[in-house]
Amino acid sequence: MTYEVVISEAATETFQDIRIQVENRWGAKYADQFEERVAHVLEIISSAPFVFKLIALT
Repeated sequence: MTYEVVISEAATETFQDIRIQVENRWGAKYADQFEERVAHVLEIISSAPFVFKLIALT
């Protein structure tokens, strides 16, 4: 069973900003790797969300 990972507009903008920073500092290769790693983690979260530690949002 997989779950849908919902990403807010703010999270999308933050991700894009971070990706741009990574690309500016270390190049397109590392920006692509960063994007691939984030996609991979999101896949894991969608298939097994409870393997990650719960954090309290206060």
